[in-house]
Amino acid sequence: HMLFVDSGNDRISIGDSVDAPAATLEVTNNGSAGAFNVPLVQLNSNDVDQIALDINAANTTANAVDITADAITTAKALNISADALTTGNALLVDDNSSNTTTRNTVAIVQNHASAVAATALKVQSDGGVTGMTLDKNHTGVSATTVTGLHVDLDKTTASGTAAFTINGIDLDVNAATL
Repeated sequence: HMLFVDSGNDRISIGDSVDAPAATLEVTNNGSAGAFNVPLVQLNSNDVDQIALDINAANTTANAVDITADAITTAKALNISADALTTGNALLVDDNSSNTTTRNTVAIVQNHASAVAATALKVQSDGGVTGMTLDKNHTGVSATTVTGLHVDLDKTTASGTAAFTINGIDLDVNAATL
C-alpha cells in the first residue's frame, strides 16, 4: 500500500507497506525497488529561525528516540554536519535535573570483550589551539570529595598469558618544527 489507513487502530502507513502499520505513523520503503532509490524521510526547513524537527516526549520510562542500526558496517548510525558553525554547537546535551541520585549525562558503552581494537571515544581536533577542555565547576555547602577527571582502568588476564603493559594515562606529545 502506498497509503494505508487502519482507522480501527488509529494507525497510518505510508510507503511500500504490505501489512498493518506497526506504529501510529509508519513510513516504509523497499530498497530493492528502483523507484524507491531515495531517502526514507527528508525534512527541508527553510525558516531560518524555527526548529526543523521538534520532539516533545512525555516518556518517563521509555526512550524518546531509538536508533537500531545493527546492519551498518562502514556507515554511521548518526551523522551530524555543521560546516557553517560559528558560536553554536554541533551537538549539545544539557542535563539540568536537580535530582541528586547518581547518573551519567552521557554514557558510551563499547562492551564486546573480543573487540580489542575498538576505541570507545575518539576526539579529533584539527583546528584551534585547544583539543579538549574539561571545565568542572562545583558549588556545595557540605563536605564532599570533588573530582575533575577520574580514570578507572581494570585489567583481567587469564593465568599463564603473555605479559601486558597497562597505562592509566598515556600521553604522546609530538612537537614538530615546520
